[in-house]
Amino acid sequence: MQARMEQNHRSIVRPIHRIASFLGVAAVLWLASTFPAHAASVSYFLDESNRLPDGTNYLKVTIDDEGQAGAINFHIQALDPLSVLACDKFGVLKFGFNGDELGKSNILGLPDGWRIRHDKKMNGFGKFENVLIGKKWNGQDPLSFSIVGIDDDSIYSYADSHDSSDGVFFSSYVGGIERNRHHRHGEWNDEWHGGDCHRCTKGAYFGGGQLAPVPVPGAVWLFGSGLVGLLGLCRRSRERT
Repeated sequence: MQARMEQNHRSIVRPIHRIASFLGVAAVLWLASTFPAHAASVSYFLDESNRLPDGTNYLKVTIDDEGQAGAINFHIQALDPLSVLACDKFGVLKFGFNGDELGKSNILGLPDGWRIRHDKKMNGFGKFENVLIGKKWNGQDPLSFSIVGIDDDSIYSYADSHDSSDGVFFSSYVGGIERNRHHRHGEWNDEWHGGDCHRCTKGAYFGGGQLAPVPVPGAVWLFGSGLVGLLGLCRRSRERT
């Protein structure tokens, strides 16, 4: 009698487990379908410099395909370790990247007076196929622009090393950087003065291509933890049967 009751119990519980598993998978698919479709985006750090110590994330280059259809958008912004050294007219004055050789008609949204040059050197980081150059002492922070009119390009099309150099995808020249009050003969010291910003250097070059981590949305973590808990309950129920 006891054996028959256990068998009947299993015959009831097993279908319930199957239904629960099916509902769990269905819930995942449904939840994924309800998330808004976001445009693709990728970011890179520039952590090398010809004058400042390497190994610090000085600037971030973000590339996305939001907005105008077919446009690839760039956003170059100074991060805190560089922003704290900002003096008068601080900002990006040059930006170099590789990929298809572009013309003026392919670049939208640049500030007035900016131009494009090809196969131009960025001090300490070699030549780049495309270099955007602004007016002297008219630095931009952030610098934003869009690339249009290039067939089949993507947010990854312009993250490419130059001259077989591994890992250097972009380079930027930033002007209006604070310098040490004991600066002599073009040499930079590791100690920086603060406060009045009364002495500024012409600037420094930065380069890199370190991929920035992408944060996972909180809703995904919450749902994932709930699903793990549900599966754990199902497993414990199987063990008891």
